[in-house]
Amino acid sequence: MNTNSKLTKLSIGIAMIVTIFFMWGCSDTVVHPIQVSDITVTGEGNATTVLGGSTLQMIVDVLPLNASDTSVTWSVIDKTGTATISPTGLLTGTSAGIVKVIASSNDASAEEGSLQILVNGQPYVSSLFPLDGDTGVSITTNIEGSFNEIMDLSTLTSLNVIVSALGSDITGAVSYSAESKTVSFNPDADLLYDTEYTVRIKQAVTNAATVGLIEDKVWTFTTTSEVLAGEGPAPINLRTASNFSILAKSAITTTGNTLITGDIGVSPQSLADVTGFSEILALDGTSATSSYVTGNIYTADMQEPTPSTLTTAISDIQTAYVEAAGRVDYAIVSESAEGIIGGQTFTPGIYKWETVVTMATDITLQGGVNDVWIFQIADNLTASSGAKVLLADGAQAKNVFWQVAGIATLGTGAHFEGILMSMTQIVLETGSSVHGKLLAQTQVTLDTATVTPL
Repeated sequence: MNTNSKLTKLSIGIAMIVTIFFMWGCSDTVVHPIQVSDITVTGEGNATTVLGGSTLQMIVDVLPLNASDTSVTWSVIDKTGTATISPTGLLTGTSAGIVKVIASSNDASAEEGSLQILVNGQPYVSSLFPLDGDTGVSITTNIEGSFNEIMDLSTLTSLNVIVSALGSDITGAVSYSAESKTVSFNPDADLLYDTEYTVRIKQAVTNAATVGLIEDKVWTFTTTSEVLAGEGPAPINLRTASNFSILAKSAITTTGNTLITGDIGVSPQSLADVTGFSEILALDGTSATSSYVTGNIYTADMQEPTPSTLTTAISDIQTAYVEAAGRVDYAIVSESAEGIIGGQTFTPGIYKWETVVTMATDITLQGGVNDVWIFQIADNLTASSGAKVLLADGAQAKNVFWQVAGIATLGTGAHFEGILMSMTQIVLETGSSVHGKLLAQTQVTLDTATVTPL
């Protein structure tokens, strides 16, 4: 055999080996993803309208059914109305008019489906006091309902705001605050113990454009029993501010490993004024999250309904502050311990100081589960490092209200119980903590602090 013949046979053999190896190595079938070709959006029950303040679940149908990725991202475009939508497609109407709901494919097809939804602009009751189903309500309480917009005062009468119990309507005075958009019913006499009351705000109540509620707003609550009736003044109604752990007008700042349980908000300032939280803005632009907050962050520059919600909540802070400062519905103890309150025990009641109040050591609030304390302080409040507010005999933080005209400062490692309302600033120094709420009309400053909910 000559040399050329040997080389030819060798080349053929190598080629066969390479071919076999290639075929064996590439035996797996290449699977191409199946792209989305069509998206259809509908409202639950084929609805194409949603009431302002109410929700509508949006439904999506994706074709083909065997598409590799049938998930979508929801968004909403405000046209003449406004709305928000959750990642699961729950639409919330916020102001009257048309919005466009969009479902976008998450694969490479870039397919979209959309549907126009009408947000019905009828007014609605946005918050209640007492809440629907509340029990243990004080017999001296006023009944309140807040609206999403300014209402026509002439329709807010005893004919349209009715409170009843045991089959009969009770008498009382109806008043309305356009600033807080709240109607109040002040009973002529104390409510009865251990009794269920029904409140009805009738459909005949209208806004300035004479548009009425979609239906009567009805809710119930039950008063406390005489055995469990609390001592002290009636609690302060925080209204929608009660939905937040921290609220401030100008800023919320933190350093260190602060931990806040609950939502926080700033208005009228922006997300730039919430510092130290390393926050991440939500896809729908209505909130942000942070590893330091078990809840959401809200600011006035976010998408609706956040700005409107915050405007109402800040107004409610101011209303609650004024109410707390002016309370006289229980005997007032003035200038207790001359403002140097460390080591004192406070029973339920109203305590008032025109001077600076300092707490160098622990204080104790001693009372039952329904007892109430209101502290009215016309200057600064300072708790020294390590000083604590202690609760005894069943006292609850939700019934403790601190109204402070100046700066409220908690020193290193100090601990407070209750709702802290300051006309200026609230400062929590390193390692300090609050079981309650921080509601400031300027800013809240935190340093490795802890805020836990009521």
